[in-house]
Amino acid sequence: MDLQDQWYHVVARGNEKHLIFLDNDDFITYLGYLAEASARFDIRIGSYCLMPNHIHLLLLRGREPLSRHMHTLHTRYSIYFNKKYNRSGHLFQGRYNSFRVSSESYLDNLVRYIHQNPVRAHLSSSPKTWRWSSDQFYRTGEHRLGTEKRVPEFEGSSGAKRYLNLIEEAVPEIEIRLNEHYHGGVERRKNGRSTTQLREFRGRPSMTQVAEECAQRAGIDPTLLKKRIFYRPVVAVRKQAMSILYEYGYNTSAIGRFFGVSPSAVTKARKK
Repeated sequence: MDLQDQWYHVVARGNEKHLIFLDNDDFITYLGYLAEASARFDIRIGSYCLMPNHIHLLLLRGREPLSRHMHTLHTRYSIYFNKKYNRSGHLFQGRYNSFRVSSESYLDNLVRYIHQNPVRAHLSSSPKTWRWSSDQFYRTGEHRLGTEKRVPEFEGSSGAKRYLNLIEEAVPEIEIRLNEHYHGGVERRKNGRSTTQLREFRGRPSMTQVAEECAQRAGIDPTLLKKRIFYRPVVAVRKQAMSILYEYGYNTSAIGRFFGVSPSAVTKARKK
């Protein structure tokens, strides 16, 4: 579902992980196109971060479908890039992934997570030293694109202070992935269709970490997930954990061995 007045976390990657920004002019050009497309399609930008081979956008969808905004933006940038570097073919891997956000706590963490991308990738020592993100907008309130909008928790002078107090505190990637999997109203979409294939994220947690986190959220003993117990809440959490592990790239055989079930049971669980 593509809903008006909803926040979406959009991720787009270079085809086969190739670079999509080769010099400063490329970053500047993309931001210019982003500003123009956002104004045209009534999109507000909650945060953004441009990385050498992928982008993160947090967008508040307006009257027009999000897909129109992204199609216009990436078609225009692809034409620019291919012409500049005398190349042809797809620049982006597919179209994009988007995640609808319905939790304010997740929204707040997401802003920090997006701005911390350059630090996690060892491209910057701090979010404030990376030029190609909206971190400075949250620090100073100065608009760069004209369509930026702070998320509610970080609005106003008190919100800016909260942001400064929290931004250097890392948001674990597993927290983002679990939020995208669990929270009601969060829908994974790729090429305009629902998908559960989210294996592009690096630094995946261990199977034990995922199982324990899932169990903790549900308020059950994590050791129960590996036992032949068919109590409905335990079964539900076990299926959720198996599905998340598959999204992280673990194969069905490894997941099955961990939980003591067959690979076909893992496949069935992730299709639910």
